[in-house]
Amino acid sequence: MSEPRVHGVLVTYRRPDDLRRSLDALARQTRALDTLHVVNNDPEAPLVVEPYLGTTEVVVLETGDNLGPAGGIASGMEAALARADGSDVLLVLDDDDPLVDDRVVEDLLGAVGTATGERSRLGGVGLQGATLDRRRGRLHRSPATSAGIVDYLMSNWAPMYTVTALRQVGVFRRDLFFGFDDLEFGLRLTNAGYRVEAHPMGRAEPQPRARASLGFRRAPWRTYYTTRNLVVIFAAHASLWLAARTAVTLGIAKPIANLVRAPRSSRQQVWMSVRAVLDAILGRMGRTVAPVAAKTS
Repeated sequence: MSEPRVHGVLVTYRRPDDLRRSLDALARQTRALDTLHVVNNDPEAPLVVEPYLGTTEVVVLETGDNLGPAGGIASGMEAALARADGSDVLLVLDDDDPLVDDRVVEDLLGAVGTATGERSRLGGVGLQGATLDRRRGRLHRSPATSAGIVDYLMSNWAPMYTVTALRQVGVFRRDLFFGFDDLEFGLRLTNAGYRVEAHPMGRAEPQPRARASLGFRRAPWRTYYTTRNLVVIFAAHASLWLAARTAVTLGIAKPIANLVRAPRSSRQQVWMSVRAVLDAILGRMGRTVAPVAAKTS
């Protein structure tokens, strides 16, 4: 059997320096991509990518709008699938997360070839993944020292998906716009009976244990999309109980606690959290909040 072709999808939005670093990392790979679809989410600045990636065919897709990471990846996936064979794979890349060394593509292809179990039920492999605690709604990263089955692959750690799985379950969910689109896709894969495997191969650094915190550390718009999308994803792919628990925790309890501690700086966060839960319940999806940093005082 011939080696599968590798089709890359890389979404960029107004980060030319980051994009250049990611393209440089791709140019150094010991196994070149066969095609690379660079999705430009900036409607105001058409993108020109210099054809310096050797044998890789580079295609620039102008979206004409900011579709967010989710919409951009979905558009790139659709374009790649149009030219892919059933035995091929699709690699999702970040413009601000260049591949960590020169052997990532080659090693991930090797992991696809040696994946455990039936090859036809392999959904994807990647350097880092996580499992979902379906009782508490927490995500636990896969160990940095060994391969293992996970619920989803993190988009900033070079997930490589099989075309067979993509054609059955579809592409990333566009209307999530920003945040946890990789989680939703992974749960869709696993719920459809596909295996998703993390193969860090010594690359992923151990992550410190997350500490519980009542403080908001994200811009209000990020809080909005994180809360809305988690509630929607848990309702669709986990359980209504977990969705309700998340809505109460992130949309009510945490905002109230922060409002008591820092009323002036937390008002925008509170409103975004409440709005996120309401929009999740009412099905208001897509780019409903402008993705810009907001003042907190």
